Amino acid sequence: PEHDFYVLPKDTSICFGETAPLSVKNGTYFEWFEYENGQFKSAHESVSCDRCADPILKPKKSTFYKIKVGDELFCYDTIDAYIEVKPKPIVNILNKDTVIKYGQSVQLMVNGARIYNWTPVSSLNNPNISYPIARPTESTQYVVAGIANNGCVSFDTVRVGIDYRDNLFIPTAFSPNGDGKNDVFKVTNMTFQRYAEFRVFNRWGQEVYNGNKGWDGTWRGVVQESGTY
Repeated sequence: PEHDFYVLPKDTSICFGETAPLSVKNGTYFEWFEYENGQFKSAHESVSCDRCADPILKPKKSTFYKIKVGDELFCYDTIDAYIEVKPKPIVNILNKDTVIKYGQSVQLMVNGARIYNWTPVSSLNNPNISYPIARPTESTQYVVAGIANNGCVSFDTVRVGIDYRDNLFIPTAFSPNGDGKNDVFKVTNMTFQRYAEFRVFNRWGQEVYNGNKGWDGTWRGVVQESGTY
């Protein structure tokens, strides 16, 4: 009989570690072989099923395949397929895992590819460059995908932690004289923090202020004396 055996796709390319589904048409018996240096060897290590029409192939290097195909009369032909395995880029974030103060920023840097995509994008000034500036408000793991000239992708990650211990400043004195300078006693340098409780007592234990805007030196509308509070 005249055969019309063929495989789709006949020639294809994948990135290292990926798979390629191939399909042989118009046959009833199939056997897959790897072909190298004029020698046939079993393809069972790189083929999900070496005796079926529609296997999933995962070669570790570029490979020629020979497929023995038979018809219902046990007459055979051999057809060819080729899979090119392209190398993945070696994507390397130059920063090590780090911790920054709340409100600060850090510049991330990566190399090894041609195009980059960083996630998450919300705390980056530009997620599509190799040197974005990250300004997270919570501990964040950044993932970068690096795309090589051949289209293959690799990933790397870096974690940026947040130090929430800010340098709060509590003044030791203030001058509520209405000159616009140091007129209110309050905690300064607050960023992400919020007051849970802020109370002022005089030296006899009497509460003279309870609020969160800062004490202006008065109690019930009366200016209090200079002293220790």
